[in-house]
Amino acid sequence: MSLLTSVFIATSLDGFIARKNGDLDWLDAANA
Repeated sequence: MSLLTSVFIATSLDGFIARKNGDLDWLDAANA
């Protein structure tokens, strides 16, 4: 039995995941 694992990590160009206000809306736009 083999196990396949995938990990996706996203950051913006400044190295942070959330915007300064804590919003993650850009992740939804990138997923579209």
